[in-house]
Amino acid sequence: MKRVLLIVLALAAIVAGATVRDTSAQGAAAKITVESTAFKDGQNLPDDYSSFGKNVSPPLSWSGAPATTRQFAVVCHDPDAPMPGGFTHWVIYKIPASAKGLPEAVP
Repeated sequence: MKRVLLIVLALAAIVAGATVRDTSAQGAAAKITVESTAFKDGQNLPDDYSSFGKNVSPPLSWSGAPATTRQFAVVCHDPDAPMPGGFTHWVIYKIPASAKGLPEAVP
């Protein structure tokens, strides 16, 4: 299966393991780390998380979000899909700021 990007959004800033600027008065940089027990960074998404397998979302965990985070969204985007710009498979949003991740198979 081709690589699929899982991107966690914090306050509309795309932060998939990248450094983002905290909008607090201090302006300190924050680094959000996104991980999964199902696969490692840079690996292909296992078949269980595609239409070739169980076709469910993978388990995800994250840490390092800025204290000002109000909610998260997760986007599953396939940049290798045979169409201009790739294909977005699903979006999960309005995830509470207190969340530290998502279990496998979120409806």
